[in-house]
Amino acid sequence: MSEENTTQAQEEAQEEAQEEAQEEAQEEAQEEAQ
Repeated sequence: MSEENTTQAQEEAQEEAQEEAQEEAQEEAQEEAQ
């Protein structure tokens, strides 16, 4: 793998992790609000 591919894969993994974390945080906030 080239450096570009590695960087792109890392960025995609980061974005997925951020989206998952945001969804979890939203769910927790909703549960606390109820």
